[in-house]
Amino acid sequence: MSEFVRIATMAMKAMLGDHAELELVLLSSPGSSGARVSIFRHSRTEKLFAVKCANESRVSLKHEIARREHLKPYFEGHLPQVLMFQVIDGYEVMISECRGLNTLHQLIVQSELPHEYMLNIWEDISAKLLNMWQKTRCDYQPEMNPRNFSARMQRIEDGVQKIELLGTSLEQLWDLPTKINGIMHPSLANTFREIYKIQAPDFGVMCHGDPQPSNFIVDQNGHWNCIDWEWAGGPHDWRMIMAHLHGWWTTRCLALTKDPSVKVSEGVLELEYSAFVPEHLIRYQNVSISLLKSMVPTVEERVSAINDVNRYLAVLYLGEVRFLPLWGRNAFTVPMLAQAVMTVSSESNVASSPFKISLNEEE
Repeated sequence: MSEFVRIATMAMKAMLGDHAELELVLLSSPGSSGARVSIFRHSRTEKLFAVKCANESRVSLKHEIARREHLKPYFEGHLPQVLMFQVIDGYEVMISECRGLNTLHQLIVQSELPHEYMLNIWEDISAKLLNMWQKTRCDYQPEMNPRNFSARMQRIEDGVQKIELLGTSLEQLWDLPTKINGIMHPSLANTFREIYKIQAPDFGVMCHGDPQPSNFIVDQNGHWNCIDWEWAGGPHDWRMIMAHLHGWWTTRCLALTKDPSVKVSEGVLELEYSAFVPEHLIRYQNVSISLLKSMVPTVEERVSAINDVNRYLAVLYLGEVRFLPLWGRNAFTVPMLAQAVMTVSSESNVASSPFKISLNEEE
């Protein structure tokens, strides 16, 4: 029995009594925060419970529960109830209703249901998000943002530099220019410098903070529920949220057509890869384009917004690279690094790429 399951079982017994008959239905994969979720079924009532356990997480589960309150006016009927919070053997534990066993992510990538049906769910979620953003537009105060940009960038830079390619850390290759599929681009160091050019938005918004398909549970009746509220609140930089909505599909749904390769030749870091997002998933990604149009209706506003959305997309790709070994997706290291560089590189002129938002795509 894993430590997470042991702690979760103790919490369930504390809530329901020592004689409660419980069946462990599943244990989630590790998330980027380090927390794990155990799903239990009560043998007599068949009721499901989600038990989230965290030890030294970036955000306290107590704070996550408090941040859930920010979403209630906008996600009415779509938030599981929190049933208990406690600390056991140094682990924070939150028990909540479990209103389904499948995330929208799982249903989509496994094609469990017709895609038109799932696309309607994603569009409904997106409409709720847009309503929240439009009703909570406010002055942006970076020090109040639940996701501190500087701290996030430092974590990402430290993590990416420790990644090994060709038996050496990327820190040793940091300043080398890159050649991606035969085209010269700036170094990883210059990519980070370009990202830091992100300007403060004209306004902030209240948001979930990480609204991607893995954070929405769908029950057998097609009703969705929002989970993982650790970044909920505001004011968020809405362009970062837009990058997550657009870039999730190019991080988690990417398909490789051949094995990527990497080498250093004459002082150049050469990356080769071939990958694509399946055509039927592009329609989900395009929902973010519609949201962007609604948030900034004029072309002039969109030009500025798109530049910074693409910088945030590079942040997303670089952040993803750190966790690929944990998720058994090492083969995607080269594509994620390459796409981060290309997304903010002036040498990248591919207007139709799903990895970035371009003027031609959104006009």
